Amino acid sequence: MSMEAIESVVAFDASLSSLFASYQEYVAMGLAVAGALVRFISDDHDGAVVALLKYKQLHGTWRSSLMMGAHWQFTSVLDMLDFNDLAIAFGTRCIQTLNREAYDKASSIAQCTEGLHQAARLANLAQLLVAAPKTAQGDRLLADMSDLWLRFSDMLGANALTADQSNLLSGLIMIYLDGPAHANLAALRAEIDKTQLPDTAILQKYTTLLDDARARL
Repeated sequence: MSMEAIESVVAFDASLSSLFASYQEYVAMGLAVAGALVRFISDDHDGAVVALLKYKQLHGTWRSSLMMGAHWQFTSVLDMLDFNDLAIAFGTRCIQTLNREAYDKASSIAQCTEGLHQAARLANLAQLLVAAPKTAQGDRLLADMSDLWLRFSDMLGANALTADQSNLLSGLIMIYLDGPAHANLAALRAEIDKTQLPDTAILQKYTTLLDDARARL
């Protein structure tokens, strides 16, 4: 029976319809994670992080709808059903790789400005990735990233940055100290909203994708 056929059957029962909607939300979460694994394996680390943030967005909606709905009694097992550990593990590796690339660019006179812009984007992505639930791994990620950039000007030496580059670096450090600015979050969330989910056929390859991705961690 197709998903469309199931949806037409359960439409006549409010309780079943609600459960089916939650199931569809869960499938969407799995698709987002599978899409992130494909990108990770392909070394599209930026795309993988955005896909993982799409998962986190979908997870928040799914969890909230269950907790507020008639099936709130299932919430005790929700943590067993999520993909949060995978999101943190692969998201951390992607952001670490991208942050090192941004640092190397920023250390070059010719690419310094581009590197600092990339680093600011990553700082915002990292904040979103580790926002909830809080984990020791996420806290370490932010601490390591902020420490790296706090020492950046000392590494370059006095007067190595232009005034504009110094302002970019100050803004980057403030993201770690104060969190992302509202405008930056709005732009990132708009990007996450536009992220397309892969076809459901990819779920048949999920175990293979996960094994391949774990081998690259």
